[in-house]
Amino acid sequence: ATRLEQCGACNGSGTTFTQHQVAPGFVMQSQQTCRACQGQGVVVPPGALCRNCSGHGVVQNQVKLKVDVPPNCPDHKRFTFPG
Repeated sequence: ATRLEQCGACNGSGTTFTQHQVAPGFVMQSQQTCRACQGQGVVVPPGALCRNCSGHGVVQNQVKLKVDVPPNCPDHKRFTFPG
């Protein structure tokens, strides 16, 4: 499983603040999406990425299923399988 840790750049908020002095005594503060975590608030530490899913949370497998098609079944009929 992929392990997530709180982003150290934004302390988990997903945003960072920067201050710029525009003139003596005047400071402008701006807020932007954290570049380290892309606004998610969490990061994957080195070596913690899941080997099975590469951090996507989904794996793809091929499975053979036995399907009993009834006689005179129309083309493009959809079958639903439990699970």
